[in-house]
Amino acid sequence: AERNAESMAGQHQDRDTSTSTTQLDTLPVKELYKQHLKKSIEKTVMEIKYLDRKLKKVDLEILLLERQLRE
Repeated sequence: AERNAESMAGQHQDRDTSTSTTQLDTLPVKELYKQHLKKSIEKTVMEIKYLDRKLKKVDLEILLLERQLRE
């Protein structure tokens, strides 16, 4: 369910991006900055997800090494 929501959100963002990039010249500075902040937040969220997955991987590797030491 989470993947579907992310996928739909990504598709929606793609549509927003394609229309907004063609109209950047007509947007007021405040709106441009708002879009910049939204993109920065999206990037940060993706980086957090990546780091969370990396941490989980390292945790699993630690568990594996601990089990190997016990054997």
